Amino acid sequence: ESNSTNKTCSTSLMVPKPMKAPVYIYYQLDNFYQNHRRYVKSRNDKQLRFKDSADSTKGCDPEATLNNSGPIVPCGLIAWSLFNDTYKFSVNSKSVEVSKKGIAWESDQRHKFGSDVYPKNFQSGPFIGGAKLNSSIPLSEQVDLIVWMRTAALP
Repeated sequence: ESNSTNKTCSTSLMVPKPMKAPVYIYYQLDNFYQNHRRYVKSRNDKQLRFKDSADSTKGCDPEATLNNSGPIVPCGLIAWSLFNDTYKFSVNSKSVEVSKKGIAWESDQRHKFGSDVYPKNFQSGPFIGGAKLNSSIPLSEQVDLIVWMRTAALP
């Protein structure tokens, strides 16, 4: 989609009785097939893990490079379609803080995403596929991306 397309969807939920903390939020996306073969293969695991492999975009087509600006990090369709699951909660009009601590597998953070690999040219092209990443935070700390990159096994 283009940068000018409004992609905001809002909904309100009413909880009829008090809930004890912690409260976990789970949801699913319908009609999004994250297990399609071409989609699942469109990534470069070395690029995600090693700083020296940032220029490696093998297997990432069609989201491998940005015109004359070089490689996209992280590259590939999975990263490009990163779901922007932004949400807010409130109780009696008072905002409730949402923590994303612990949502990514620790083994993924340590062994699959580099602490010295940073996003570059990500979502900078004429078409935006999904959420943006903070280019000053290493991939190993971008938990939304890490969770999204663990693709679904079943439709």
